[in-house]
Amino acid sequence: MGRNRSYREGLPQSVSNVVTFIRSYLRELSFLGEGSQLCVGVPEVRWQSYSGIIVWNEESLVLGASIQMHSNVPNTFVAEALAFFQVVCFAANLEFTHVIVEGNSLAVVKKANSLPDDRSEIAVLIKEGTYRLSNCFTDTIVQHCFRKGNRVAHHLAAMGVGQSLDQFWVEEVPLSVEPIVAADRWWADPLD
Repeated sequence: MGRNRSYREGLPQSVSNVVTFIRSYLRELSFLGEGSQLCVGVPEVRWQSYSGIIVWNEESLVLGASIQMHSNVPNTFVAEALAFFQVVCFAANLEFTHVIVEGNSLAVVKKANSLPDDRSEIAVLIKEGTYRLSNCFTDTIVQHCFRKGNRVAHHLAAMGVGQSLDQFWVEEVPLSVEPIVAADRWWADPLD
């Protein structure tokens, strides 16, 4: 019990030492509580996130669109990884052979393009997504795009807020999204 000695003796502690002590204490409690109903720590806040997916062909024509809801998402990092995974699944269900996945989360794009395993909280989603990319498609690219180049997907995701069912469109998009599609089409292929 050496780690408690400085606390019991009233010696001053640095913030990092206190945080380390609390984390190790909670880890021990959770280990002791495995298999029982012991609840340790502050409950993790989770919320719903929505993925907006748009599928274009090389002529910038819409082939499909989707709004998908995700429950119990702990943070935006996981939400972006879920969006990546859903894009891959959606494209696989449409039976494409060549796919370019664009996302505005640079961390997800880098992880999807890297070979070594990582132990982050999104590793399973990235690994499963890249596995499907390599097995369902002939040619794949995963690349970063700025939010400005991804406005249709963000608008679709915003439309999903408050809805409880996933929505899918084939060769069309909702009417409210068509002006954004036209603007993004111009962005992808500007006039000469």
